[in-house]
Amino acid sequence: MNDVQGELADIERAWLNNLCALTYVNEKNRRAAYDCCLQALKYIKNGHRSSDAIHIKINLISNITVLHEYGKEMNKAVNKWMFFERFIEASGPVFAMHYHYRKGGLQYRNRQVVDAIESLMDSYRLAVDLHSSFYQDVIARGLAGIYFMEEQYEQAARWYQLATDAKKTLLQEDDLPKVALGHALSLYKLGRGEEGEKVLRDALLFQPAGDAAEKATEALSRWHDVPSEELEALIQYAIEKPDTKLNRPFDLTNLY
Repeated sequence: MNDVQGELADIERAWLNNLCALTYVNEKNRRAAYDCCLQALKYIKNGHRSSDAIHIKINLISNITVLHEYGKEMNKAVNKWMFFERFIEASGPVFAMHYHYRKGGLQYRNRQVVDAIESLMDSYRLAVDLHSSFYQDVIARGLAGIYFMEEQYEQAARWYQLATDAKKTLLQEDDLPKVALGHALSLYKLGRGEEGEKVLRDALLFQPAGDAAEKATEALSRWHDVPSEELEALIQYAIEKPDTKLNRPFDLTNLY
């Protein structure tokens, strides 16, 4: 790096520290990874405004929120992630969709349930605007999971139906019966077991093979007399809480 000077050298040092942080994460040394991120930020804090400097700063702040998340410091993770709120208006819809999804996931883990639902709704609306069936499915399942866990089964059933509709447009989703099982369980909790049974049978007509199909078929075999322990096991299998990122951290890639 002897031939590299000034801002460019600072940016290179910041990226090297980010890489060092990733190495520490792989070794499960969160404290050292955090220190590397802070050191990297020091190299670019002195007014650097180039696109490369902004890129690494965004990456580092994102990674710091992940480290807070790993350490179960959820309030810090939420607050740090909201640094990106100021960029929403100037950013494109893809960035905004990912931003709101992660914010919602972090808020839910921080037990900010109402805020989490609002954030995920914002993310879902953007997925619809982008005509992304893939992300509509993912986000709808997250919302359905929250509503189910909050015992709002009518809303859970609605969002599982939206997830199923999105999956059917993808055509290659072998876990569609799993989503249908979440939908059916929501209806079961509402005392509408026969509707739930139809949901499962329709899903199996669309996707009759695979692990999820086997689980749904097994559930159907005892659907009108499900033992309590088995019902709980089905809930554990089918009901998913929202994740905190639409692609998995910790990574060195561009933040969308």
